[in-house]
Amino acid sequence: MAEFTTEGKRFRGLMGLGNFLNGVGVLMIGGSFLMGFRGWMQYELTKQLLGMDNFWIPGAIMAFFFGLILSAIGQLVSCFVSIENNTHATMQVQQTMLQRRQPTETIP
Repeated sequence: MAEFTTEGKRFRGLMGLGNFLNGVGVLMIGGSFLMGFRGWMQYELTKQLLGMDNFWIPGAIMAFFFGLILSAIGQLVSCFVSIENNTHATMQVQQTMLQRRQPTETIP
């Protein structure tokens, strides 16, 4: 069955794009938690010095949701590429099995 594995050869660019988008999304989610923590720690200081509300927390919320979206898109691209590769490998196995099968005698 290993002879029919073509995942490394087919759609390499799309699989790389899916992994890249997923990685960027995960980094954005991690960064949003750091932004939120910083905003939470400096909330009172920002309000006293600047006289305005903290801008880190809304930015963290937006970064979190954009990170989720990017990660989901990356996972979807990787999933679709894997489905296509598995379908192609299954087709190759079935064709090989049909070629190896000996014809049976038909009754007239």
